[in-house]
Amino acid sequence: MPLTVWLFLRAYERPTLRSGIMLGLAGAAAILTIYSAAFGLLGLAFAAVLAPGRRRFFASPAPYATVVVFVLAVIPHLVWLAHNDFSTLRWVDSLVGYAWRPLSVVSYLGHQFGLLAFCFVGAAIALWPWRFRKVAEPAPHPNDRVIVAVAAIVLVFAPVLLALTFHVLPTLDRGNPLFFLVPVVVASFLPTILVTRRAVAVSVWIAAIFLFAQLLGSPLYAWARFRIMPDDGVYRPFSEAAAEITQLWRERFHSPLPIVAGGFEIASPVVFYGPDHPKMFADFTPAYSPWINFPDELIHKGYVGICLDDGSVYYAACLRYFAKFNPNAEQVNIALQRQAYGRATPPLKLHLEIVGPKP
Repeated sequence: MPLTVWLFLRAYERPTLRSGIMLGLAGAAAILTIYSAAFGLLGLAFAAVLAPGRRRFFASPAPYATVVVFVLAVIPHLVWLAHNDFSTLRWVDSLVGYAWRPLSVVSYLGHQFGLLAFCFVGAAIALWPWRFRKVAEPAPHPNDRVIVAVAAIVLVFAPVLLALTFHVLPTLDRGNPLFFLVPVVVASFLPTILVTRRAVAVSVWIAAIFLFAQLLGSPLYAWARFRIMPDDGVYRPFSEAAAEITQLWRERFHSPLPIVAGGFEIASPVVFYGPDHPKMFADFTPAYSPWINFPDELIHKGYVGICLDDGSVYYAACLRYFAKFNPNAEQVNIALQRQAYGRATPPLKLHLEIVGPKP
């Protein structure tokens, strides 16, 4: 998205066929990377209509080249979606109502602007009025100022409105990239006598020092987090589980482990760390794993099914699914721990359903 916004600013300043093509490719790359980039593209579309130079922009070939190139670039993905029963959109739909709390939006915004406070503190130090010789520099172009402001507003608040409307839990990790324009917007509205080239250079040094301080403090943070949350996913013995499950399969069938089936939260790390790099059948939903020919591959190649034994309703549902799919599977229970900072993590209890390949 940062690249797309920058190319949009350049296309708005010099609306040529080439700039439109580059913008279309960048927008397609953004949306094919993560669907939430659509918020940024929507913000840029609003900005294109609201910015002062819109007449000149839409009289050029740039916006039309952008749309054509964007559509051509995403057509293969649309074909893939239709061929695979719109699996990614089904996964998005499954998040509606999941773990929803009305105050989650307030927590989401508070966390994000709390992180941005570090940027603002660093900028305030760099822009302190009496630190530098006051030399007026050219103000930002009005088009640029409007574009980044409109795009930032849509990026920040459109997901919030969506979450409130459809009761979707706004997660912090997916929201982090949506706030990157906020410091730019704030800087663009500051008096130009403050935002000098020297101030920008100093802000870069401040950011570098802050990142280096984070690097030095990360071991202490990791130790403190483990003391407070020893059962957090960061410390769970997933790599050990992958090694143990792979060994159990090889001992029985003397072949690489082909498929791991289970809830995404446990199947994905086992697949990631597994030395045989097996395929994943995620969340017992064929649409989420279009790379597997369901059910033929599971029946003929075999698989290891995994249920996270945490006593929850999800564990009971996992057991029912595997019992229904193959009631004759070999059942194995394992418990794994990891040593960290002189302490053992709580046991990771897994129930395994092992089904061998058919000749």
